[in-house]
Amino acid sequence: MYKSTCQVCKNLANHRSRRALSSTHMPPLLAVNAAVNNEDHFRFWLDNHSSRFLSSRLALAMRDAEGVLDPNSEEVVTYDLRVGSSGFVPHCC
Repeated sequence: MYKSTCQVCKNLANHRSRRALSSTHMPPLLAVNAAVNNEDHFRFWLDNHSSRFLSSRLALAMRDAEGVLDPNSEEVVTYDLRVGSSGFVPHCC
């Protein structure tokens, strides 16, 4: 969802955009920006002693052009999770 000027009335309006992709068009690497800008954000993403915040594998199920998920579809893309930092360095005591 995004805001832009309506082509008809010229007022600011909410718009929805959708793009249909096949699993064959998904990138081999999926980069996610977690917006970690401070230590509180950094701690939010860390695992604790009893559980992981994220699983080590992420599977994306593809939907058809109408947005319907077919549970029998083989259109699933799987990514192995690798955590890295490229900007924020947590403050050390």
